[in-house]
Amino acid sequence: MAGIVRKATSLLLLSLFLLPCLMNGKTALAATISATRSWCVSMPGMTTEKLVANINYAYGSGLADCKAIQEDGPCYSTDVIKMASYAMNAYYYGAGHEEFNCYFDGSGLIVQHDPSYDDCTALAATISATRSWCVSKPGMTTEKLVANINYACGSGLADCKAIQEDGPCYSTDVIKMASYAMNAYYYGAGHEEFNCYFDSSGLIVQHDPSYDDCIYP
Repeated sequence: MAGIVRKATSLLLLSLFLLPCLMNGKTALAATISATRSWCVSMPGMTTEKLVANINYAYGSGLADCKAIQEDGPCYSTDVIKMASYAMNAYYYGAGHEEFNCYFDGSGLIVQHDPSYDDCTALAATISATRSWCVSKPGMTTEKLVANINYACGSGLADCKAIQEDGPCYSTDVIKMASYAMNAYYYGAGHEEFNCYFDSSGLIVQHDPSYDDCIYP
């Protein structure tokens, strides 16, 4: 009986913390691309001048790893469209994997099919290598986990709808709920290491923590 009371109390605390956060109705851009992988490529029909400008912008930003399109790289090509698409996608991921990072003055296009080709696997490898998630460290108290949920979902940067009671990531496991909220914040705030700090209770991992129908951004 005591265990049931404790569980009910924990769920009540969660609902009190989550309700005002989940009612804001905001949809993070990350949520629109969380269900599937996406890439940024050049729209068809762009001029060579525009393609070269996009390469220079992406490379010069400091956010895109363009080593693969150097002359000896696996993605180097005389086809400037392929070169531009690689650079634009590298920038898209490096800048935060949000829709506006693929704008490029209206010349970028988000696709769901992997544009890798021949020996140019670095495009997909770049995506894989840059993917990381923020989850709760083991051993955190329920109080800390709930505080992290409250902070993340109340920030306006995290889309926490998936952990509402009818959502695909709702769980009686507070660790799972906290990890989802922390990762949503990590993603929405910029995907930087310090965005997963949470007073030293966050942990960046390279394996996808998604489970069942619960897909993490």
